[in-house]
Amino acid sequence: MKDEGDVVLGLSARTIPTAQRMRLASIAIRKLETFVSQRRLERLLGLSQGYLCRLKAGKQTPSLPIVALLVLLAASPEKRLQRLSALWERAHQDPPPP
Repeated sequence: MKDEGDVVLGLSARTIPTAQRMRLASIAIRKLETFVSQRRLERLLGLSQGYLCRLKAGKQTPSLPIVALLVLLAASPEKRLQRLSALWERAHQDPPPP
């Protein structure tokens, strides 16, 4: 069985039906929310408040980049969420280039 990430990464937006994009996003969000709150995840990803709730409920169609990002994070949630948090933390601590 192919990994869901392979499905997203191997196809263009034209070839992934809206229903499948919505399903993949919802599955990924459900998996991720056992590791992080939806609001925290929205902040990490720069998404508006309530966006993930609307995706999970099937009330909004996600873009292919959002689906890909969610699926990739959900493939190894603990490790990838930790790395993403560390990345943003470092970005806020590093002084801007001259």
